[in-house]
Amino acid sequence: MFRFVMILVVLAGLAFMANWFTINRDEETTTIQIDRQQIRSDLSKAAEKGRKLIEKHRKEGERTVDAGSQPVENSGGRFEGINWE
Repeated sequence: MFRFVMILVVLAGLAFMANWFTINRDEETTTIQIDRQQIRSDLSKAAEKGRKLIEKHRKEGERTVDAGSQPVENSGGRFEGINWE
């Protein structure tokens, strides 16, 4: 339980530092404003970076495959036709 609470506190701190929400206090009220547009923007940027990273690794992986053969999984769960060097 303590670990769960600590994870929530860390995530809330990171979200606060990313300006995903603000806390406003006056004498009688406290309000928390969530900036949904900032969250969407940050998540969109992260997803795009993830797509680019996956595509980069996919292209690097294709270069290791021998051009004359296609990788085929044999009964032992290993792929034949891939140049692992």
